Amino acid sequence: TSRLGLFGALRVVLVVVAVILLGGLTGGCVSEPVKIPVHGLLAEIAVGEDAVWVTQQEAEGSGAAVLRIDPRVNQIIASIPIEARAGTHMTVGEGAVWVTEGQRGRYVHRIDPRANQVVAAIPIPEPPGAIGAGAGTVWVAGQKGVYRIDPRENRVTRSIRLPTDVILRLVVGFDAVWVATGPGGYLFRIDPDTERVVATIRVPSQPVTFAVLGEGSVWLVHGVFRQYESGIVTRVDPQANEVVGESFVAGYPPHFAAGNGFLWVGRSLGPRQWTVSRLDPRTLRSVGKPISVPSFISRIAIGFNSLWIIASLSPSTSYPSLIYRIGL
Repeated sequence: TSRLGLFGALRVVLVVVAVILLGGLTGGCVSEPVKIPVHGLLAEIAVGEDAVWVTQQEAEGSGAAVLRIDPRVNQIIASIPIEARAGTHMTVGEGAVWVTEGQRGRYVHRIDPRANQVVAAIPIPEPPGAIGAGAGTVWVAGQKGVYRIDPRENRVTRSIRLPTDVILRLVVGFDAVWVATGPGGYLFRIDPDTERVVATIRVPSQPVTFAVLGEGSVWLVHGVFRQYESGIVTRVDPQANEVVGESFVAGYPPHFAAGNGFLWVGRSLGPRQWTVSRLDPRTLRSVGKPISVPSFISRIAIGFNSLWIIASLSPSTSYPSLIYRIGL
């Protein structure tokens, strides 16, 4: 009986060790990638309202649309036509999906996730840029400031001017609206209650290509445009309102998400060498082996305990596109 008990214990130990090693070798994946093919140029991806949402800029025979993916069946279950151009932005929050028209547009479109249709087109005084939702409000960047949309009335109720001519990214969280600007390299913190700038944080001067929230921090990615083969990840502490860490990231160009205890960086390290790496948010060092992706990475997002990747055949090829789902 003691031998059987010993052998049983050894088997448990071996299984645990095998699982740990497998997780390290595969970058933490517990399932094979699921591929969802899409014909068209895909731009943005967001998670929320019990779905994954992707903007489709163009497709043969049809205009722009927002695609809804049901994560339970890994299929596109709705295609919602919208008026949109290049440079659209999207966010999910306050009970809806919000999509800007992009370059030279003048509207933010509100999609009802229950009806899968556009229910409002909200005019903006200038072309809308980055967009975020939270604190009972939708926030939209213009060229020199931020517009506040009341989701109950579907209209702009306030504009907040900033000392800048270029707003690059906008995210909402940690009881604040965070606005990254260029070319000077500043991150403005806006109090949503007082609608005032309560902190101005100096960040590296390279233009901000991505801004995300997660793992207790605000994260900025700065592209090094001289070669466009690398970037800098900057960590901002929302409690102290200051930069508390930076890390160089190689790749062409880095794409970014935060969640499930890690930072996720999508990048290309050479011809047909597209990967997603995990970074420890405390040390900003890589953890485990990078996840290989057989297509050019355009955007990544975290949701439903999975990594979602928009990919195409190459940086210069618009379509066909693929959406990868990798279980974490």
